[in-house]
Amino acid sequence: MTNAIQTREIQYTAADGSTLIGYYAAPENSQAIAGVIVAPEWWGRNEYTEQRARELAGHGYAALAIDMYGDKKVTTDAKQAYEWMMQTFEDTETIVTRASAALATLAQQTEVNADNVTSAKIRSLGKTNKAYAKGDLTLDVPVGTKSIVIACPADKTGP
Repeated sequence: MTNAIQTREIQYTAADGSTLIGYYAAPENSQAIAGVIVAPEWWGRNEYTEQRARELAGHGYAALAIDMYGDKKVTTDAKQAYEWMMQTFEDTETIVTRASAALATLAQQTEVNADNVTSAKIRSLGKTNKAYAKGDLTLDVPVGTKSIVIACPADKTGP
């Protein structure tokens, strides 16, 4: 089933002061629906990550492709991607702070059912998932089960 979708960029700020620009896609309906965080590969929030958000929206989810580097940085150069990734992981709180901001931003969207929030396994951003599992990733939204999950765009085969 494919739904008509709407898309927009959403600017949000992490607690560390970073300006982040997510790509949001959701079905065109008025019903509150489940939300999905789409974590980027090390290249940054690129067209592939945005495509995955649109695909999820077409299947009935609200999806936010998140910006982990700030200012919507994206590259195709492996050296640059490595440099940004290392800067992001230099302080262990950076990724937790930015992922928390993305989750809170997603939960604030009118199309998202924020009554229940959870996360799923992340392969490309394993530290985020580990932080969430340990309780280091705190959310300013209620925590429950089935409304917001975290998905990895690199996982092309599914769960």
